[in-house]
Amino acid sequence: YTGYDEEREGYAERFNTETCPDVCIPIMESIEKMLPGDQLYVGSEAWNHHAGVGVQFNNTEKVDKAISKRYGQPKDLSDYLKTAQVLGYESWRAMYEAHNRNFPKATGIIGWMHNSPWPSLIWQLYDYYLNPTGAFFGTRIRTHPSQKYLSHLLRDSNQYFF
Repeated sequence: YTGYDEEREGYAERFNTETCPDVCIPIMESIEKMLPGDQLYVGSEAWNHHAGVGVQFNNTEKVDKAISKRYGQPKDLSDYLKTAQVLGYESWRAMYEAHNRNFPKATGIIGWMHNSPWPSLIWQLYDYYLNPTGAFFGTRIRTHPSQKYLSHLLRDSNQYFF
């Protein structure tokens, strides 16, 4: 392996060992278990507490912005959560499609992470309550060996990759 860069600690190319689009918002059933009734809205103190820790992961603002720009402003929490499932599906599916499209130069990818050890709004294919997220279904469909997809990067629209 020759992709490690000693100038940038932890940097390695060609194999991504911990990555994901972070779009793994749980379904309503899980959110209702996770948050108290008076905190049952996007951006509440309890909501942000379950978004992670530190400066980068203390809210879902990036996901909120992506939902609004791609699908329009959600009407309510239910609409937000359903739309987040679609965004999670598309994001995780695209991550694996990009890897497959760039194989063999891109030799591997490990999506972070499979499941969450506590009720969380990020980093999970299925949540603490074992409910799958949109990310789970996007990963499942794209990593299935029989799935085809169109490479929009090629001029020949009949070219498919497996």
